[in-house]
Amino acid sequence: MMLATPSNITKCIIIINNSRGVATVLLNACIARARAEGHDRIGLHSTRYMQDAIRIYRRVGFERAPAHDFQRPAGVRVMSFRLALRPAPSIAGPGHPSV
Repeated sequence: MMLATPSNITKCIIIINNSRGVATVLLNACIARARAEGHDRIGLHSTRYMQDAIRIYRRVGFERAPAHDFQRPAGVRVMSFRLALRPAPSIAGPGHPSV
């Protein structure tokens, strides 16, 4: 997974083996980190061979961004996905000061 702004690039690489939910936890940690760093979107790439990963990305809210797809030299089509980040909801109310 890649988080990018014009001034910096941060990479979170996730190896998908979600039999115990580890990939989803790592993906959510990357999303939380991107929000905390002030990023407004996340982009990532995958291939059709990674169907388990693609299911996780879609479940979390990633959408296809075919304008950013590309072809690897070996002929493998690499698909792009994007997630628009919204600020995390604040928990305000009695006993929870506004953030």
